[in-house]
Order: sequence, then structure tokens, then C-alpha cells
Amino acid sequence: MVAVVFATLITFIATEIDGFIMLFLLACKSDTVSERTALVLGKYASLFLLVAVCYVWTPVLNIVNNNVLGLSGFVAILTGILFPFVYDKKIPFVWFILVFVQTVVLALGNGTDNIEIYLPLFDSLSHSEFIVMVCVLFVLQTLCLWGAVQLSLSKNVQLYVRDFAKTIIPVAFVILGTYILLKNGTIPWLSGLLRHRP
Repeated sequence: MVAVVFATLITFIATEIDGFIMLFLLACKSDTVSERTALVLGKYASLFLLVAVCYVWTPVLNIVNNNVLGLSGFVAILTGILFPFVYDKKIPFVWFILVFVQTVVLALGNGTDNIEIYLPLFDSLSHSEFIVMVCVLFVLQTLCLWGAVQLSLSKNVQLYVRDFAKTIIPVAFVILGTYILLKNGTIPWLSGLLRHRP
């Protein structure tokens, strides 16, 4: 069991560095408890979906490839473009749903490298080892979320975000979206589809 915990820790660190940056950016633009709650729930939902698909619904991965998941990069780019226009115009319930969906979609698109690691790892685990691994993953995710939210709430970051939110955060999301598109090979895949269109 110690080996499973250690393997989970290494796997999480290897796959969640860019995920932490994404969480930090999302937390910086979340200025209410409701938005931060939606962010946390969205990240847990995306982790649950990744684990469930890798463990139970492996055939789904044959249909939904990395290129398709990479389309979520457009969600990040759209978030960056629209952010300055909707920054001060928030309807609480609608904004909660949008933050939740946005977090799930971005985390899934950014989590394609997780799938490539989880699939062979889950195949090698017994049922009890899998349960231990999932528990450790959720504990590590909790620590990651806590760290991202706490960092975004620090005084220095808050001053910086307040002064530059309408310029820095949009640019960061456009860069994140472009990274997701490139990492998943979505741009060449889309251009290939457009070239072969009748």
C-alpha cells in the first residue's frame, strides 16, 4: 500500500503542475465564495470523470480522443476574450453554473496527459489498491485546491489582480487555451479536417 501511495503522489505531481496554474488563474478571477465553491466542485467533478472514464468506461476513450478534449482550449480563449466585458456584470446563480462548467471543461481538456498515465496504472492495480489510490488522489486534489485558492487570496496577489485583472487575466487565459490546443494536437487535427472537407 505504501508503494501505491508513493506512486499516486508521483503521478499527481507529474500531471497537476499545469493544472495548479489553471486553478490559480481561475481562483484569481473568482472574487466571491460562490465562485470559489463552483471552482472547487468543478475540479472535483473533473477528477471524478477522469478516474471513472479511465477505470470503467475505457471504450469511451476510443471515441473521444485528445484532439476532441483539446477543443476545451477554445473555452479558455473565449473566457480570456470575454472576461473584461463580464467582469463587473455577474448574476450569482448563472455565474456559479458558468464557473462550474468552465472548470470541468478546462480541467478535462488539460487532463489528457492524466489519461495516458492513469490507464496503464489502473490496469496494474487490484481493487483495494485502486480505492487507496483514488482516496489519495482526492486528498492531494484538496491540498492543490486549497493552495491555489489561498495563494489567490494573499494580499500581494489581490492587489495585483485588482489593479491588472482586466488585462493580465484575459492574456493568461488566452495563453492557457493556446497551450491546451497545442498540447492535444487540436489545431493540426482541425486544419486536417477542414482540408479534407468535401
